[in-house]
Amino acid sequence: MSRFMSSCALRLLFPLCYSAERPSEIKTGNVELTAVSSLGRLNNADSGWLWDYQTKIWHVKVNFMDSPEMTTKFFLVTAAESVQ
Repeated sequence: MSRFMSSCALRLLFPLCYSAERPSEIKTGNVELTAVSSLGRLNNADSGWLWDYQTKIWHVKVNFMDSPEMTTKFFLVTAAESVQ
């Protein structure tokens, strides 16, 4: 049971920010997160992101399994019209 609990604690889901348009990509550091199509799929993934078209809120899930200590994550959100 402790293994399951530690695994859950190291993969965290955050509702983050309002965005009127769906982002084209979201990165943390140099890692591009994978877009998923539902909150359920995001909950089941190790990491990724979702933009909820109804609430206009984007959510990310990041994996802290490789972090030996408390880590701050920064996110780069790219708007759809800026992709070339």
